Amino acid sequence: MSRRPRLVVVLGVAVVTAGLAWRGANVSADAFVAEDLARLQASGSCAECDLAGADLSGADYGGVNADQANLKGAFLYRVDLRSANLAGANLPEAILIGADLAGANLRGTNLTRADLRGANLIGVDLRGADLSGALLVQDQIDLACGDDATRLPEGRSVPRC
Repeated sequence: MSRRPRLVVVLGVAVVTAGLAWRGANVSADAFVAEDLARLQASGSCAECDLAGADLSGADYGGVNADQANLKGAFLYRVDLRSANLAGANLPEAILIGADLAGANLRGTNLTRADLRGANLIGVDLRGADLSGALLVQDQIDLACGDDATRLPEGRSVPRC
């Protein structure tokens, strides 16, 4: 089995690695796969991609297909994800402050402890999604829809789809 190159950002410098061990560097275990980012940028489709820890802030990924993608801890500040398919994606601890998710499919998505402050959730499908510990307000959730399997921060509720 060959190792895929991974893009790691160290002190603001991007370094492509091939599974090398780094001594004395604080390299995230969530470093993403560089070829997956290139595929996303080239085609707008990246199902099952590994983009953990990637900084996609301010990018336009409206309509992207990233179902089952790993975006754990990704920086998605003010990113455009309108009508995106993120069904079953893994986004725990992702930063989605001010992101536009209008009309996105987030069915079965893991958003535990994600920061969704100021994110646009109009028409977002949250059926089966896990938003336990996520940072967002009830007014945002009221613009989305979910079901009995949708997990929300304590004291929150979601309208039915």
